[in-house]
Amino acid sequence: MSVRPTPWLWRAAALVVVLHVAGIAAERLLDVPRATGVLRQFDLNAEGNTTAWFGSFLLLAAAAVAGAVAVTRAPRGPASPGAGRCWPR
Repeated sequence: MSVRPTPWLWRAAALVVVLHVAGIAAERLLDVPRATGVLRQFDLNAEGNTTAWFGSFLLLAAAAVAGAVAVTRAPRGPASPGAGRCWPR
């Protein structure tokens, strides 16, 4: 079974990185202060901005997928040794 991220996830991650690089370029080349609102929203080194929310969303999505796997792979019959495993021994 192969799990691949959907195309929109790749595009969103690429967009975040491109906006971060554009913010650094604007700061260094055009002398735009880092505290400018739009540039700060896509700074990968800052907290409380769009990129932090994106990372939090990815963690939440991963937790939801792990929970769904745990629920669907739960043992149905009587308990036996290794009954809750999702991988072979």
